[in-house]
Formats: sequence, C-alpha cells, structure tokens
Amino acid sequence: MRRIRLGHGIPEVKPQGVGPIQPVGRIPLPARRRSRHFLRRTRMAVSKRLRFEILRRDNYTCKYCHRSDVELTIDHVVPQALGGLDEAENLVACCMECNSGKSSINPDEPLVSDVSESALKFRDLLRMTRSWVEADIENEGDYVSMVLDMWQSITAVDDTHCFVLPDNWKSTARYWFKIDVPESYIEYAFQIAREKSDNGRLPRYKVFRYAAGVVGNRMDEAMRLAQERM
Repeated sequence: MRRIRLGHGIPEVKPQGVGPIQPVGRIPLPARRRSRHFLRRTRMAVSKRLRFEILRRDNYTCKYCHRSDVELTIDHVVPQALGGLDEAENLVACCMECNSGKSSINPDEPLVSDVSESALKFRDLLRMTRSWVEADIENEGDYVSMVLDMWQSITAVDDTHCFVLPDNWKSTARYWFKIDVPESYIEYAFQIAREKSDNGRLPRYKVFRYAAGVVGNRMDEAMRLAQERM
C-alpha cells in the first residue's frame, strides 16, 4: 500500500494495483450541516416526558394566542439565549407561528408569573394524584391478599393444603378490585364452586374458573337491576 495526499489534505490510500483511489479517515461536515446537527441536539434538551406534562398542564393550547387547533411545540418563556432554563416554570405550550415570531425577546412579567403559578399548581396536583395512585396500589394489594385468604379458607383440604389456584388468579383478583366486586360476591362464588366440586360435578382444577364465572354473573345481575331503576 502507498499513502498519498490529495488537494484538501484528506489522507487517501492507493492500492498497489488496478483500482480506484479509496479515501480513508473522517471527512469533516460542512459548516451548515454541523450547525443543523447542533440545533437538533439542543432541541432535545426538553425530555419527552416533560414535554407531555407541559402540554397537558396547558390543556394543549398555545399560551400566547390561546389556540388549540394548531400544531404545538414547547417554548421557553425566558429564552435560552437570555438565560432561560429547561424547567416547567419556564416552559409553555406554543404554536409554531407564535414561537417563530417571539424570537429571543424579553417576555412580559405577568406571563412569567402566570406560567410559574400554573406550573406550581400542576406540580401540587400531580403530587396529590400520585399519592392517590400509590394508595390505590396498596389497596389493590390488600384486596388480592383477601382473595387468597378467602380461597385458602373455603377450599381447605386439611390444615396445610387447599385447592390449587390457576396461574392467572392474581390478574382475575386485580380485575375484581378494579370493577369493585364486593367481598360477599367472591365468598359466595367460592362456596358454590366448592360445593359443586365436593359433589363430584366439578374437577378441582376448574373450581376457580367456575367461581369467576359466578362472580361475573352476580355483577351482571347487579348492573341489570341498576339499569332497570334508571
């Protein structure tokens, strides 16, 4: 191999034989492409999650023109060029037209105050709803444990054994919790299924599935009665 240099200082390798000259090394990007690449990366400073929360907080409406029927982006109230940060208190939903016309001008103080107030209110509400979800998860866990305890009690064979549960029993119990199935419905269904199994009319491995069907029937009946009284 013989290394040579061509006009712009890019190292090239020419094979010892017939064939085209092959460039090696990295060719620098033109200035315009470098700047575009830089801009694309700086726009990603606002994460997708934060962007979604800002749009939801502002009700998917442009903060400047109050339109909701346009494509929205996220805008810095205090522009980055003037020291604005990528924080919820400094970000608003903004349509493309308002964003292109705003540029790096100082915003009015009332707007900055309003955005900060909205962001703080949204943050407090989000904390509250998260605590609700956390409590709901805990309640769901207690409900699933209740279903297991009831099953072990009603289907007990002796002091240490009970009927085998199917692999998806927890999913069923969580669904019951979601649709607010009363404990009395579950207890009734387990007892009916156990009696049917003891009478030899239902294999043990089908008892839980049968009980789930009984629960579904009871819920359907309750819904039908409620609709009749509407």
